[in-house]
Amino acid sequence: MTLINEANNPKALAGVRVMVTRPAPYGAGLQSLLRDAGAECHWQPLQEIQSFEPGDDQYPLAKSYILDLDLYAKVIVVSRSAASALIEWIDYYWPQLPLGICWISIGKGTAEVLASAGIDAISADGENSEALLSLPALEDVTHERILRVGGVGGRTTLADTLKSRGARVDCADLYQRTNIDWTPDQLRLVREQNVIMITSGEALLHLTAQLGGPLTMPIIVPGERVARMARDLHWPQVVTSNSASDGAMLACLIQWRADASC
Repeated sequence: MTLINEANNPKALAGVRVMVTRPAPYGAGLQSLLRDAGAECHWQPLQEIQSFEPGDDQYPLAKSYILDLDLYAKVIVVSRSAASALIEWIDYYWPQLPLGICWISIGKGTAEVLASAGIDAISADGENSEALLSLPALEDVTHERILRVGGVGGRTTLADTLKSRGARVDCADLYQRTNIDWTPDQLRLVREQNVIMITSGEALLHLTAQLGGPLTMPIIVPGERVARMARDLHWPQVVTSNSASDGAMLACLIQWRADASC
């Protein structure tokens, strides 16, 4: 039986207690998938997404990138949060979408958010910078102007690689993540779970600090970069998902359950 079929099995994760830490509003979708597969799921975001507002120090620079959208050959959107923020900016400053831009997204979920606003973006099968950089559209970018749309503190791999390929890359940070401190009751609840799902390196660092160190339970992390961070922080059981997408995290948990049952 394939993992996809198992994901539709309401007993696939029966008896498994899972803590989801993805920021709002996107944790709700993962929580729903896990419950449909039979898990007992709690959702406690570790971080909050805050879009920039007029008066914020970062707002003028972000605005300048948005006003210059039509100067870019390609616009790369790195997350669903970035896509939602970008749509708000475009709605405010552009009566209609600027023409001639090749829109690119990291992940199908990000592409779906953009599509809801009429933006047709191409994306790679994988959901990370490395997968995106393998796209034919990003192989020969000499002298092209490219805008990377994301949040403060994101990875630099994408921009650095495109610059090395000859592109002029600007990075438009449209939001920032702020850590959420859990209450004593929330910290107690996380210790009662069978597994924790982490969707970013920043969230992993904040969780580890709040707990005063790693726990013995498994954690599911999105990709090898965050897995290395977890091992460096001495988490003893690190399970690596192919990406941070809801489907990949669900499939990874089901595989972990199957392996643990053997």
